[in-house]
Amino acid sequence: MATNFGHIELVTQNLDKAKEFYQRLLGWAPRDLPDLPYSLFNEKLSPTGGMMKSPQPGNESFWIPYIVTDDITALTEKARSLGATIHREVTVAGQYGWLSIINDPTGATFGLWQPKQMLRDPRNKSKAKRAKLKPKRRRQ
Repeated sequence: MATNFGHIELVTQNLDKAKEFYQRLLGWAPRDLPDLPYSLFNEKLSPTGGMMKSPQPGNESFWIPYIVTDDITALTEKARSLGATIHREVTVAGQYGWLSIINDPTGATFGLWQPKQMLRDPRNKSKAKRAKLKPKRRRQ
């Protein structure tokens, strides 16, 4: 199970201003995703990064570090069992993967991220196992 910081995300009310600032300051060239209201940067580096407009008007800007895992469901549940508060349950993020947002018992916020290429949909493990055990029969 991978457990390293692999992605950071800026959530802001003024996405255009943030893009311009970080591009001028650090040379980041954000790339807007075609299917999500999200912009990526540092795509060839680790950690990668992203920016999005805050879904809640009036919130201050903040950064969320994401820990990459190959079993987001199990790690989210383990965090809960250790006293964490789950702010966003495991959620699909377009065609890219799954995320959850967690506050540790001290109040620090972080996210978990499972890229799609790492494993199948973590929410359908039992279906995936059944599919392996019972392959479809071909007509003869």
